[in-house]
Amino acid sequence: MTHQNTTNGIEDNLEDGNVPEVNFKGGTLSLNSPMESGNLLDEGNTGAGQQPQQQPPPPAPAGGDLDQYIKPGQPILGRPSSAPCSPIIQEGFYASKCGRLEEAVNECKKAVIEEPVDGQVHGVWLLTEVDHWDNEKERVVIVTENCLLIVKYDFVAGKLMDCKRIGHASIDTIQQGVFSYPEKTLVTPRDGQGLRLYWNKGRQPSFAERWNPFCETIPWATFTSHPLEHSGARDVGSYKIDTFKTAVIQAVNVHRQKPNSAASNLPPVSEIEAPLECDIMLGASSTIWNQSRLGFFRERGGVSF
Repeated sequence: MTHQNTTNGIEDNLEDGNVPEVNFKGGTLSLNSPMESGNLLDEGNTGAGQQPQQQPPPPAPAGGDLDQYIKPGQPILGRPSSAPCSPIIQEGFYASKCGRLEEAVNECKKAVIEEPVDGQVHGVWLLTEVDHWDNEKERVVIVTENCLLIVKYDFVAGKLMDCKRIGHASIDTIQQGVFSYPEKTLVTPRDGQGLRLYWNKGRQPSFAERWNPFCETIPWATFTSHPLEHSGARDVGSYKIDTFKTAVIQAVNVHRQKPNSAASNLPPVSEIEAPLECDIMLGASSTIWNQSRLGFFRERGGVSF
């Protein structure tokens, strides 16, 4: 009888629009009590057993400018150390033949060094130059008292083919780092440390210069170690970019400290440690060129070039 009266009372209340307060005694849920805060920033709240509330993303700016909400693509970086070539590949370089490098150095000194202009020779290196199309080329690099000489030498025929002279007073920035490529490049990143010498004073190459693979007016030069750096040769330092970097920075700064010279009022050369950007996307030609080592003088199946 009592159950029937209670039921009728609830129905009467619902018809009147009055909802009774319902409490679950001894439980954790109370429909008529405020919910405890789950904010992890509330004082004294440890957040145990609670999930943090996620904040909604900020609204898109007016005008459709979404650049600040798009995370830029990360460049692809090469490894800081290059892997050694196999002994067969190393033996294929004509520069590794006994006496060939010494002969090339003597020939270059006789043919290109002008003592009144260049001064004394500080050191000679056999390095790999990387041009603006990412092509690797074997070069003899001479650091003198006043200049840097980049020499193309034919180790097969034993003759000098080309020489480029850069005055120390012209070099304003020296950058060292690993090689960096765009996010969607199809080129395999080059491993090893590189060194880039700038004499552009802020000038960037024009569109025509960048798209001309034979352009000679690019205002920088990029070098990395020669593949023979892992050969175990007695003069292995002549193939390493680190020893070259030390010598060229010292030569440039000493040249600027000479009294009564055109470079005496110039500040010390700026040194930067940052990845060397290679703006190459497809790189089909450079991939074929570099994998075939066409920029080096080698033995190629009975034919040497």
